Amino acid sequence: MRSRRLFPYLMVIVTMCILLPAYGYSREEYNLLPSEYPAEWGVIFGQTQKTGIYPLNPGTSILTKGTVFDAGGPALPCDIIWNRDVPVTLRDGTVIYTDIFRPASSPTDLPAIIAWSPYGKSVPTAPEPTVPAAWFSGLAKGEGPDAAFWCCNGYAVVNPDVRGAYNSEAISTIGAWSTRVTAMTSSSGRHAKAGVTARLRLRATRGSLSYSGT
Repeated sequence: MRSRRLFPYLMVIVTMCILLPAYGYSREEYNLLPSEYPAEWGVIFGQTQKTGIYPLNPGTSILTKGTVFDAGGPALPCDIIWNRDVPVTLRDGTVIYTDIFRPASSPTDLPAIIAWSPYGKSVPTAPEPTVPAAWFSGLAKGEGPDAAFWCCNGYAVVNPDVRGAYNSEAISTIGAWSTRVTAMTSSSGRHAKAGVTARLRLRATRGSLSYSGT
């Protein structure tokens, strides 16, 4: 009987625990640009720097059907457009560089797969140890999607060097590889979202993507 009397109060407590955080993170103050953060949040951004390892090579290539990039790997099943080292300016002004693979037959208004990681974007690469060579074309960054498969099935593959990786600007922090970095202030313990959503010179709407370059 006692547990039945306590049940409504427990439900109220659980409901408040769910609704209050949702209300807090939907407030306008948590969706600010980094330049708009209040001083009392105490968020400090480090200076950016270039950490180039391989030379930039901007340009566009057509990878032709039938090409084999990796010994024992499959031939390309379709023509693919490869845009190299496209500069992308993040919301805090940092410039990162990305490669974009698109099917030549329909290069615009595509769903996109973004391989957001610090592992470099040079291709061709060797397959992972557990992946049979016959399954892998070599058109993938480390632990990324194989562009030969996805482009020929109607997708764009976007391979950025994230902030601080290779030629992309800024200082990398292990564990912060995400498009939204949460910065905790040392003074009040409040959280501020440091938005670094990439403006990829691409227009993304409901999962579709169209590239504005050539």
